Amino acid sequence: MSKPPSDTQFIRLTLTSMSGPLVWALQFGVVYGGQHVACAAGGLDTAPIRWGIIIATLVACLALVLVFILARKLVQPDPPFDEDVPVFLHSVTNYLLGLSLFAVLASGLAGLILPGCPSLR
Repeated sequence: MSKPPSDTQFIRLTLTSMSGPLVWALQFGVVYGGQHVACAAGGLDTAPIRWGIIIATLVACLALVLVFILARKLVQPDPPFDEDVPVFLHSVTNYLLGLSLFAVLASGLAGLILPGCPSLR
């Protein structure tokens, strides 16, 4: 029987496993919130807004790739644990990272395809 994880270990494992959806949520807010604020302020052409969307999407993709590379090390719980726990946590992390990468690319692509400020007025 394994002992339950400590509070700090639980927080570390949970944040690592949920890092993909957290990165996507930040990127989503930056893309659509930034576009809305820039259009509400007025005076901006669509080129700076599109470049902001591209930069936010690239930064989010790089963050997801970095978490994917470091996930094996970050998701290793301290012993004693069942042998299946690290395998399960790593697979959940990878699935959520893949889903988040798709969501980041889809929201970035939608921000580039849809018209910028005219659709918000």
